[in-house]
This record gives sequence, C-alpha cells and structure tokens, in this order.
Amino acid sequence: MIIKKFLFIFLFLFYIRNVYAISEGDIVINEIISNPADGESEAIELFNETNNEIILDGFSLEDATANPFYLDDFIIEANGFIFFTQGEDFSFVLNNSSETLKLKYNDLLIDIVEYGTSEIPFPEKGESLCRDDENFFITEDNTLGFENIVNSSEDEDSSDSSDSSTPDSSEEENNKKNLIKGNIIVSEYFPFSLENDEFIELFNKSNNHIDISGFYIKNSISSYYFDDIILNPNDYLTIYRKDFLFPLLNDKDFLKIYDKKDNLIFNFDYKNPLKDFSYIFDKNSKKYIPTQISTPGSENILKKQEEFPIIICDFPEKFQKGLAFNFNCSDSYSLTDNNLDIEVSWGNKKSSSFDNYIMFLKEGTKEINVTLKTSSLLSSFSKFFIDICDTSDLKDKEKDLENKIIKKDDLILSTEESSENILDDNLENFIEVLNISDFSDLEKDDYIKYCGIVTSLPSDISDKYFYIEGAQIYNNNSNFIPLELSDYICVYGDFSTYYSENRIKISDISDISFLNKANINILKIDELEDLNKNIGNLVEVSGVITNKKSYKVILESNFGNQYDIQLLSDNISSSDFVKDKKYKILGILSLRNSNFRIIPRYIEDIAPIEEEKLDKSLENNNLESSNLEELEEDFLVGEDNNLVEEIFIENESKEVLLDQNNKQKILIFISSFLFLSVLILIIFKIKKNIKK
Repeated sequence: MIIKKFLFIFLFLFYIRNVYAISEGDIVINEIISNPADGESEAIELFNETNNEIILDGFSLEDATANPFYLDDFIIEANGFIFFTQGEDFSFVLNNSSETLKLKYNDLLIDIVEYGTSEIPFPEKGESLCRDDENFFITEDNTLGFENIVNSSEDEDSSDSSDSSTPDSSEEENNKKNLIKGNIIVSEYFPFSLENDEFIELFNKSNNHIDISGFYIKNSISSYYFDDIILNPNDYLTIYRKDFLFPLLNDKDFLKIYDKKDNLIFNFDYKNPLKDFSYIFDKNSKKYIPTQISTPGSENILKKQEEFPIIICDFPEKFQKGLAFNFNCSDSYSLTDNNLDIEVSWGNKKSSSFDNYIMFLKEGTKEINVTLKTSSLLSSFSKFFIDICDTSDLKDKEKDLENKIIKKDDLILSTEESSENILDDNLENFIEVLNISDFSDLEKDDYIKYCGIVTSLPSDISDKYFYIEGAQIYNNNSNFIPLELSDYICVYGDFSTYYSENRIKISDISDISFLNKANINILKIDELEDLNKNIGNLVEVSGVITNKKSYKVILESNFGNQYDIQLLSDNISSSDFVKDKKYKILGILSLRNSNFRIIPRYIEDIAPIEEEKLDKSLENNNLESSNLEELEEDFLVGEDNNLVEEIFIENESKEVLLDQNNKQKILIFISSFLFLSVLILIIFKIKKNIKK
C-alpha cells in the first residue's frame, strides 16, 4: 500500500511538472540586430521573465524559413539575458527589411516577433530593435546582455510647469535618464594632432536644458569630470586637450559618457584616425566622417571642395614565395567622390579591383603600384614594396620575428618611401604568447602574437573561424590566407574569450604568417590530465553513442567518460550515427560555457568499429571450426576419442548457454513491456481523476 501511494505521488508530481514547467511569455525575444554595423554580427537576445533559472533544452529559434536553431544545453538565469550571434550560433540570416522570428518550446510557441510592419519597423544599419514591455523601439545603442534603455523623443519637456501632477521619485528619475540617453552625443572629435590641440565636442540634441554636472567622459587612458555645467538646447560644449589632459590615442580608442550615477549614456569606438583630420557625426549615415575643416563649438561642416583621393592599403611586408597573399586597398576613399577607380599593377600584370590576391614565385623585393582616380580625374599614386622570401626551411621559431606585418597605421602614403623605414618607425607592439597557459594572463583586446599548428581549416566548421593548437582564429569577414592542415603559422590579433574559449580576432589576411610544415599530434582524450591545455588540439575518443540530438550526439568512452560530439560541420549530421553502436571519432577539442566538446571536421573523422568486433568473432569461430576439423581428422586416424568427446560436449554446452541467454533476454523484454503498459494505465487513470 505504501509503495502504491509513493508511486501515485511521484507520477502526479511528474505530471504536474511537465504540464506547468514552461508557458507562453516566460521567455521573450528582447533585442534583435538584423542589419549590423561593419565588423559586427547579427544577434538575437532573449530575456527570462520569471524568477527561476531555466534550462533551454527543447527550446528553438527560427526565422521565416523555419530553419531552427536548437538551444539545448544553454541556461538562462532568473530575470537574466542570453544572446546568440549569426555564424557562431544560428546559421540562418536575418532579413534587413522584414522578418518573422519565433521562439518555441517543443511545439509550443513561446514568443513571436515580426518586424518590417506598420506596428514594428525594421532597424537600419547599426541599429537595434529592442523590447519595451509589449512594444518595440529602435535605438542606436547595442545593449546585448543588459537591460534595454528607452530613448524619449527630443521634444519631451520634463520640466513643463503646466503639468500639475507630480510623478514619484522613481518615475522622475527614469524620465531624466530617458531625456539624457541619446540626446547627449559626441558630435565632433579631433584625435590625431601633432600640435596637441585635440578636442572633444558634445552636443545637446534635445529642446531641453540638461544639467551635466557630475557627468564624465573617459577613454582607455583616463576620465574628465564636468563641474556645474548646464548644456543649453541644441547647443555645443567643447573641451580641449589642455582641459582633459589625457591623450586621445592615434591607433584605436573609445569615448564614453557617463552620468553622475555611472550610467553609460553614450559610447563609440574609433580606429586608425587620419592625421590632422577632425571627425564629425553625420546624422544621415550615422557615422563619423573625416574632414579638414574643424568646427569646435559650432555646426559641423563637410569640406566640399575637390580633393585628391586617399590611398590606404593593407599588405604584409614579408611573405613566402608560392603563397597567395591579400593586397587590400578597400579602405581608400575620397571626401568628395564615392565613385573611385583603382589600378593596381605589379610586374606586367594589372588589376582594377580594390581587393587582390597576388602570388610571386621568385624571391626578391617586388614593387606594387597603386593609382586611384575620382570621377573628375583627380589622381593619387603610391608605390609599395614587398619582400618575397623562402621561409619553408625555417626551424627556429624565433626567426619568425623577421616576418613583421604592416598594419593600417603603418601605411605608405608617399611615392618613394621604403618599407624598411616604415617598419622601424611604426612597428606595432604585441604580447608574444608562447604557451597555452599564458592565455590566462591576458586581458580582453590585448594585441598578441601566437604560433601553432593548423588543426582545422576555414569552412571546415565555420566560414569565420578555424583552429590552431591552443586557440580559435576568428575573422568576421571570413578572410584568410590559403591554408593546409599541419601548417605551422603565427597569428597577430586581439585576444578575447568567446563562451570561455580562447579566441584571437584578426583584421585581415596579413595577420597570418606561414612558417613551415609540421605534424599534427592526435591525442587520446581519455589520457589527457588537463583538457584546458589542449583546446584546439585534434583528439581521438572511442565509445558508444548513448544519445542523439539534431546538433550533437553523446558518446560514452571505453573509460566511462561522457563527451559531447558537436555536429557543426555541414558534412556531418546526427543521422550518420546509430544509437548504442560503437565509434572511433576524431575532432577538435573545444570549450563552450565551461563544457568541453569534440567537433569532428569531416565524415572521415567518424569510424564505426562494430565491424572490427564482427571480424574478430568470425576469426574466433573460424579458429574453433579449424580446431574441430583437426580433431576430427585425428579421430579418424585413431587419436584419443575422449578428447574429441570433451570438445563436442563443450561446444554443445555453449549452445545451450546461448539459448538460455536468449530466452532470458526475451523474458526481460516482455516484463519491461508489461511494466510500461501498467504504468501507462496508471497515468491515464490519474489524468482522468484529475480532470474529474
């Protein structure tokens, strides 16, 4: 009787849990970036409306093409956020003008957002579509992972004395925050000046007086606080280097404005500013545009007179013969003309493309000439030099110091400068990482150099990244040099961690230098003491598939360890695996949210090993049959009859045992079936009683 009561309570609780676990609106689509700024990725953010942590097993996101991205193994904290990026997480592409996004829990629709309609407009380039309760608004501020901040309209007047109602303090505080957010901007900045006359100009876009006392502006060096300042409507405030004292960096930096309660109200990044150019905010393109006419404290003016175009090209200063490298001039521009023609010539060859792949088969110093013309035939010319050398025989890694690269701030903009002088004056500092364990000492965006063996190729797993031993190499533009497995390369880039995994983010093709060929070490994962020190390595595991999902399978190894086999390659799916069968799998050891996983690259990385078992059993059977034949021959020529008799008895007993085992299996199966049938009947009765 006690057992029946316990079983009833257990089944009732199980039923209640599954009926009421997830309901519509528990998790909502909170922010969408469908048309990202250059260098950024599309993204979808979710928000947990409940006070409970939710494991996202069974959840999926899909667009209008009904191509689902399954969220199994992700966890969203109580009243917390989680976001996913295109390419890294989901594979479908968000349409810019109109799209339908659905969040599902199995077959239950949890949330749906359709933008590009009369109710919900579509975000422009660089903007985010954000939720505000049941409504959506568009903002220039990306708040992925944080609470959305609603911008009020510019003509809102929170100090209207005709309003006799007095809002409570929290509402008043929110109104102030909404008034400031988006209305105080950096409208002009002058970052690169040899005369130290840099400045930052603030602008109040609203029709209200805004007290910015206690506010502060900061960059990567220091901060400057504003004292007793009220910024008038549609007015400017300019602070100069002599006021804020700290320098604005000439390579890359950021500017952020905080209110007196440390709320971030404005921020942007810049990279590689032009010398003696001011940058003004253009409200039409929502970008900062360089101009040679500075207007601190007054309305911005773009210089409209005809100017020669500016040639900006990226390329390696040294490179190996026989390998294609990228000669990229796509950052070249004109302040007055968007229709530019380019001619790139080397040897007896020419190209009219801004982005070229060039290969030299002989060593020596090669000359590359670039001509840039506007539609009015104003022309600029630059001459570049590159050293082609044979590095295939390098054995000492330290010799890679010869393979320096020229970054965007190392440009040759005159016609006769040699590359040697440029390198001596402008060589960018980097942190050299020699061991995987050294990654733990780095900070985000540290510019590093790291060398390793290529264990997967671009497009094996994703178009945007590949692996070398120790790290993931990422380029948002999917721009890499031609690589082969086991190439030993050095990479220069910005360090970060993506879901706990070491990542080196490169800018372009010149951030990778080939050294020589090496051998890939295939490691048996069960024998590794510290998996963290082997991220990016090629590992091997053998075991049984215990579970299958659309995007991964679970393997239990011969040592009893369980591993996630992540199916990220387009060439591999869960249908390539049979549950309860044994496989040997090769793959890249990866890390995601502190969970280790193995990523096979090709279908050849998966090998069923059931046939090996079968072959061995056949060999044993053949061996037994051959022994019997020999014994029969011995019997026929008068050998020991007793021995033959024992052999036949032994084999007969084996058959009896096998027959008994089969009967036991059948009995177990029938018993299990009957037990499950009774269990289903009990559940059905419980449901019926509950309905009554």
